[in-house]
Amino acid sequence: MNNNCNCTPIKTIFISSITTTDTGVILVPSTTITAQKLVDLNKYKLIIACNLKATSNLPVYIQTAIGNIPLLCKFAGNNIFPDQLRNRYCYTVVYGNNSALSTPGQFVLQNCVCPTKGRGTTGSTGATVTPTTQASTIETVSVETNTKK
Repeated sequence: MNNNCNCTPIKTIFISSITTTDTGVILVPSTTITAQKLVDLNKYKLIIACNLKATSNLPVYIQTAIGNIPLLCKFAGNNIFPDQLRNRYCYTVVYGNNSALSTPGQFVLQNCVCPTKGRGTTGSTGATVTPTTQASTIETVSVETNTKK
C-alpha cells in the first residue's frame, strides 16, 4: 500500500463529559487537548458521547489545556448553543488561531445546525442579534390559457 499522501489525517475529539459554568457550557474531551495538538486551520472530528442539556442559554466551549475555546458557526461566526448540537453525531470542526494576538482561537463548526430556539445569539464580537420573523405575502396570479378549438 502506497501511503504518499501529503494530507494530514483528521484527528478525533471525543467529548466524554459536560460542565456548565456561569459563562458557558464546556465540552470536556476524553483526552486533554494541548497547544501542540492544535494546528491552525486543521480539521477535527467532534463526537459528543454524553447527553447535552438543550435548555441552556449559554454558548458552547471546548476545554483545552490553554483555556476554553468557543465553538462558532461557520456562516455568521455566532456562538453555537447546546440546543443546536446532538450527541452521538460526528461534527467537523476547524481550529483557527489568531497568532498575531497570541490568544487561543476558536473552533468553527463546518456542519449545518438548527437555529437557536427563540433567543438572541451572541456573535464573536459580543453584539446580540435577535432573530426576526419576516412575513411573506403570496400573490395570486390568474393565467388565461389560449386553446385552439
